[in-house]
Amino acid sequence: MIEMTRVENAASVGIGRSHGRETLSRARDCEADTAQRSRLKDTLNQHRVLITTFAGLVLAAVAQCIYVVADLMPTWPLMSNNSDVLFVEDIARDLNGGGRLFDWRLSQVTYIFPDILIARLLAYLGAGATKISVLFQALFPVVLLPLVFALAKGCRADARAATIFAGFIYLLTYTGELDRDFIAVHFGLIGFHTGALIPAIAAICFAGLLVRVDGPSSVGIAGVFVSLFLGLISDSLVGAITLPPLAIWLLLLWRRRPEKRRHVLAAATAILLAVIFGRIFSILNPFPQDREYLAAAFAAMPHSSFQSIRVFVTDLATYTATSKVSAALLLLTLASFGLSLRHLLFSRGINMSTLLALTVVISTPAVIALDLILGIYVSIASSRHWAPAVYLAIVSGPIILSIDRRSALVPAVVLASGLLLSGQFVVGMAGSRGKLPAENVFAGFAACMEQQRLPQGWLYISDYWMARPVRMLSHGRFGLVPYLDGVFSNQSNLRWIRSATPRYAIAGFGLAESNLVHRYGPPRATFCDMQLGNGATVKVLDYSDNEDFKTSIRREVVAAY
Repeated sequence: MIEMTRVENAASVGIGRSHGRETLSRARDCEADTAQRSRLKDTLNQHRVLITTFAGLVLAAVAQCIYVVADLMPTWPLMSNNSDVLFVEDIARDLNGGGRLFDWRLSQVTYIFPDILIARLLAYLGAGATKISVLFQALFPVVLLPLVFALAKGCRADARAATIFAGFIYLLTYTGELDRDFIAVHFGLIGFHTGALIPAIAAICFAGLLVRVDGPSSVGIAGVFVSLFLGLISDSLVGAITLPPLAIWLLLLWRRRPEKRRHVLAAATAILLAVIFGRIFSILNPFPQDREYLAAAFAAMPHSSFQSIRVFVTDLATYTATSKVSAALLLLTLASFGLSLRHLLFSRGINMSTLLALTVVISTPAVIALDLILGIYVSIASSRHWAPAVYLAIVSGPIILSIDRRSALVPAVVLASGLLLSGQFVVGMAGSRGKLPAENVFAGFAACMEQQRLPQGWLYISDYWMARPVRMLSHGRFGLVPYLDGVFSNQSNLRWIRSATPRYAIAGFGLAESNLVHRYGPPRATFCDMQLGNGATVKVLDYSDNEDFKTSIRREVVAAY
């Protein structure tokens, strides 16, 4: 009996201890959950401004997408009329329809990543003809701003201030449209080198991982390779922005931080492989343009260089004096350049912020200088070649400024800049009554061709700037071969051109009616004789019974390159 009592007492003690452990475990779990919720709440409170700003940008992008798709919002003509802008959308729709990338005679910039990738997704989701450029512009900051946040975070800067400032700067895209400022418009325009920012910033972020870990980071090495490879096969501008500062930065790491030499060798190997594989990709392209493009540029030097410098200085003075947006861009670029130069001169360490400062000090002036030396700058539209480098330089200003966390200037600068740019945006919207120019100058002409029941197919030649918009606005019913003193196959699908049997010529722009009549005689008939919204007069000339026209043009399209 006594033994049974002892056993029962022991059992009750064991059960009590078990209940005690369970209670303690539950208490600990409860404390852990409370602490986790508290940390999450603190994080949300800490980043509430950033989260609110980013959420606002996402909602604004979604709202603009809905308005564009529903045809409730008129768009800037540059986005729906320009053959260069529509180039990426043209490729994307062809690829979605089963076409091949190498059927296209790509320029020295292929825009594979991220432009064509995003355009293919938007086309797959049902974006209408000529709408993708506007949707891309609205959605691009959703991709760009997290990268800016990661860049600032890697530099141990005020990431929230830098990201909000980058969002305000991106507003210049829309303000520039209202102010008719081409420099600002190019910040967010698809196919105008805007996408080069993504692999360029990603490469800098991944390279920064190499100095923040003890051993060579596999993620950093792989990230540098992938970012540079995708960038180099998509846009040669990525190489101009990233490779020179990366080379100097790695050399400084090798000399001043011997413990990082394994990192330097690994990074240099990744960069070299990215360049090699990028060149292999360009060799696989059956219609390369790099060599002939550069040969033509070198042949025109030095006359073209002096001409480019003269035009650049004139445009810089004109737009700075007449456009508030251009003046703000110039001041912000100079300020960021000064801050980056100061950081390089007085900073003691070699870290990710050093790489960013090198990129601003070396790449921005180098890209502009290269544009001028090669004679590529011919008008204000050429500012697209260096718009990404300028944007990166401007965004880098608050990052460099806030690396010293004791600086109280950063919040003040960001707040003042944000209020100024937001005010500019509101004033611009009020002045235009909240609308952008709505007219698409080619839509009426494409509609006229359909109303006249002109034959469908690749039966037409026209100026380059007219060929793509008219074909796309007619949903591919009318195929127009770009023609200017011969078949102009730049940025065109060679398979389409070589299958063409032109019988009609669309006179206007660079394809003058007088030249056609002088060469082939008067047309059998004319159709759609009209004046477009931009003042150009165009008409369709019927040469369907002219054997000389059909034979000579057919010979040229078959031999097109």
